[in-house]
Amino acid sequence: MAGKGGFLRPIRLGPWMQENLSDGHITWAFQIYREYREALGAAYEARGQKRTKRRGASYHTIRNYLFMLRKLGWIEYVGSDPMGEERSGGRFKAIELVDIPAGRLLFRITSAGSGADWSDITASYKEEF
Repeated sequence: MAGKGGFLRPIRLGPWMQENLSDGHITWAFQIYREYREALGAAYEARGQKRTKRRGASYHTIRNYLFMLRKLGWIEYVGSDPMGEERSGGRFKAIELVDIPAGRLLFRITSAGSGADWSDITASYKEEF
């Protein structure tokens, strides 16, 4: 599939995420981003192409994908990494305060997500919602 720049990406984000989240693997957003960037760089090197900074998905894109995947029920929140103590506060909540974990939010694939087609997550999300 051609990207915005007219080139073919050697690794598509959706199927790559599904493969790396399978087998009950628990991870967080930045780890997905970092591993994807490393795999993408290796794929470009194997093709003999120079990897530029703008090729591939951004961290923001991966966070958006995780949001859509959670709404679709293909991944689930399983807790937070104990990077620090929990703090209370409300982000973007004017009336009620909610507990926000200080650590990283951990996710894993659900049974619905393991059988789904992740080739176009955005289209699946738009169909559902």
